[in-house]
Amino acid sequence: MIEDRAIPQPSAAESEAQHRTDRLIALVNEEIELLIFEPTSTRLEQLIDCLADSRQTARQSLIATFGRIGEAPTPFLLDGLAQHPHPTVRCCCSKALAQIDDAEAVPGLIRALLHDEDRATRSAAASALGRMGEPAAQTLVKQIVAAAADEEARGQATWVLSHLSSEIAEPLYNLVSHPAAPVRAAVMSAIAPLAHHQPNSKARVILTESLNDLAPEVRAAAAETLGRRQYESA
Repeated sequence: MIEDRAIPQPSAAESEAQHRTDRLIALVNEEIELLIFEPTSTRLEQLIDCLADSRQTARQSLIATFGRIGEAPTPFLLDGLAQHPHPTVRCCCSKALAQIDDAEAVPGLIRALLHDEDRATRSAAASALGRMGEPAAQTLVKQIVAAAADEEARGQATWVLSHLSSEIAEPLYNLVSHPAAPVRAAVMSAIAPLAHHQPNSKARVILTESLNDLAPEVRAAAAETLGRRQYESA
């Protein structure tokens, strides 16, 4: 006989915190509807703190609320993403930034993708960057150009491009004619997943044509990517 198990109930303190969260969500959305919401630092910080709520539905409502507010919460969400000790809050900050779709968030999301210790936060940051598309690609290109003499920094930016390749394929393809050879070389590495999963794709054509690039590093990157793809397909 299967023994019935009671669903754990929140403590009195947690229950009160949840009621405060629900009241805040309702109040903010009502003010948004009435066009009287003021995105003060106090109010925005309260909303971010509520992202620690244990209820997924509450967190989803908060994320949607940030999306309705617009770009005003971006600096606060970036601060939460970078510094909040609770991984659930950091993850939700990434998701909220995706809803807002503010290009100013791209550098902070890249840092989270590269360095946050929480896997869910890194995944949410990647999704947010993929949703932003062109701004994310352009920011990474600037990092590659600025880090011409820093192989590690270039490698990190290239890895992020590769991680996002399926979401930002067209912006990546547009960079094939970039005047900076390090950028073109990074594109050769970044489109490797596209060439691997879609053998007859545009990525394969670009890699083949880039074997004739004037820059040795671009030719080498294209050859390496093509060679790796052929080896993995064997």
